[in-house]
Amino acid sequence: PVQLEVTAPFSYVRWHGHGAKLWYDYTYSTEEIDAWVPRVRTLAEKTDTIYGFFNNHFRGDAAVNCQTLAEHLGLPPPPGASRLDV
Repeated sequence: PVQLEVTAPFSYVRWHGHGAKLWYDYTYSTEEIDAWVPRVRTLAEKTDTIYGFFNNHFRGDAAVNCQTLAEHLGLPPPPGASRLDV
């Protein structure tokens, strides 16, 4: 089970993926992303800033998963986000 511990005025969450052959060769499903939405919102209530880093970098999975999480959190797209449209 995921345990989130707040130990500073900011939070850092890192998604590595969990591929069978190569750990970083992984695409998070919509269901997996959705499971993180309430967790990130809980962190937002307890910290000033949240840094999120997707490190599942094969085939651009990190950018797509990051964009999906941001959309599901209702965050506005960052400047230049249209260049990430795939």
